[in-house]
Amino acid sequence: MATCSTKRERSHLTKMGLVVLRASISGPAILFFVAAMLALFPQASAQEVGEYQVKAAFLYNFTKFVDWPPLPGNAGKKQFEICVFGDDPFRNGLESIVEGKSVNGQVLEVRHIKKVEDAQGCKIAFISSSEKGHLRTILNALRGSGMLTVGDTEGFARMGGVINFTLVDNHVHIEINPEAAKVQKLKISSRLLRLAQIVQSGDTGG
Repeated sequence: MATCSTKRERSHLTKMGLVVLRASISGPAILFFVAAMLALFPQASAQEVGEYQVKAAFLYNFTKFVDWPPLPGNAGKKQFEICVFGDDPFRNGLESIVEGKSVNGQVLEVRHIKKVEDAQGCKIAFISSSEKGHLRTILNALRGSGMLTVGDTEGFARMGGVINFTLVDNHVHIEINPEAAKVQKLKISSRLLRLAQIVQSGDTGG
């Protein structure tokens, strides 16, 4: 049974338009992630926090709940790069959220790319819906790269992307493809997995 604290957090989250998944999420899991999300928007109202601000906050928080493999050329690198592939739907909102923040001693930076070959060095690659017609080609090219591939296009995770954002009743939800994460040699925290709908490559969703 949910505690009063859990109910208050859930209510606050709903008002901000940040409901992550269904009511089946366990109390400890939602409290853990809600605390991280609310820290980014302590005074925000539902009107102030838009869809892509929420998604930008998720991208930042993914850095805390995913472990990356050691990659050639990344040893001693001082930057942790979050790359936006294609059009930028965040309108500099992602830069605002990561400004001044670091993870494991690496300074978070946002880089904008247009070509697969420019993705080298990215830890997180958000693939914009502007690349919808090329998703399979892009994902195949990034397969085994060690990048956390994230999108918000229908079917993204089933195509082999690791995490996909979906929007249900104006609430941002996440899908995770554990098989794709394994291919990328990524370790995703069980606390994040509990917040997600789990999908498989090729899954029709039915």
